[in-house]
Amino acid sequence: MATMLKYVYYSLGLLLLGTGLFVFSHQGSQADDLHAKLHNASYRVIKNHNFGRGEYIEYLLHYGVINAGIARINVDNKLWLVNDRICYKVDVAGETTGALKLYRVEDLWRSYIDTAAIAPHRFYRYIAENKYRREERIDFNPLQNKAKLSFEQFTVQDKEKKKSTTAETEKLEKTSEIKDVVFPANFRDPQTGHYYPQDIVSGYYYLRTIDYDKQIGVGNKITIPAIFEDQTYNFSIRYDGREVVDTKFGKVNAFKFTPMMGEFENDIFTGDGSLVFWVSDDANRIPVKVEAKIFLGKVVLEITNHRNLKAPFNFAK
Repeated sequence: MATMLKYVYYSLGLLLLGTGLFVFSHQGSQADDLHAKLHNASYRVIKNHNFGRGEYIEYLLHYGVINAGIARINVDNKLWLVNDRICYKVDVAGETTGALKLYRVEDLWRSYIDTAAIAPHRFYRYIAENKYRREERIDFNPLQNKAKLSFEQFTVQDKEKKKSTTAETEKLEKTSEIKDVVFPANFRDPQTGHYYPQDIVSGYYYLRTIDYDKQIGVGNKITIPAIFEDQTYNFSIRYDGREVVDTKFGKVNAFKFTPMMGEFENDIFTGDGSLVFWVSDDANRIPVKVEAKIFLGKVVLEITNHRNLKAPFNFAK
């Protein structure tokens, strides 16, 4: 069960495919003027009418009748400056719940996403899974073909130990590294000449801006240049058309997608088709349901709460 939870949260990250920052909280015309100055014309511009500040979504993860975990996705109310660019700060937090809290999972995934280019400038991840800990940061620069990865990982004797109270002497089996991750030539954007790889959170927000019928087409795939830890890869997702999905809010019209999981080597997923998710067929384009087939059976992630969406759900009649 512990191994299952680890990969279920990893799968959530795949579709939801910071320090030293200054808070940007200007309003009105001042914000518009600064936005124009900072958003250099050499960067790509992706039209986004699908999400904004203050958006909050909550999901319940269950394995059969067992509630296994909760995931929360929150777009900060403030805008942030990273690399002299205006960014959204997005947090994805996951934790075990109920009886499964015996195996403690309390993970945080954070991305600072360029509001114009819809690509990350900084990614942060803190993993607390039972006695294992990993703190990781990736700094991006779209003008270059590489990113800077730094991480520290270790174990603790007390699985309930919080990050803020963990002393250096309590970090067991500690390893750390700082390294450059070089992007392949096919990551280069042909129009701007820049590099826009997506992290595990920002990729999901980029996917929300796409017109699936016009830009992909039913049965076709979209490939997103991506990075996870020190690995780069082309992450492919197949668009499978429209379906109606039952949610706690009612029957919702949705787009269906299948990530090509055969590209990833692990002992949990069974290849392509082992992970399927449904995105609301409305201006929001948020996941309303995820199903993952693993060696123990099927786990399901379903939306349970939301605030500050751009538009109401498109309910089936």
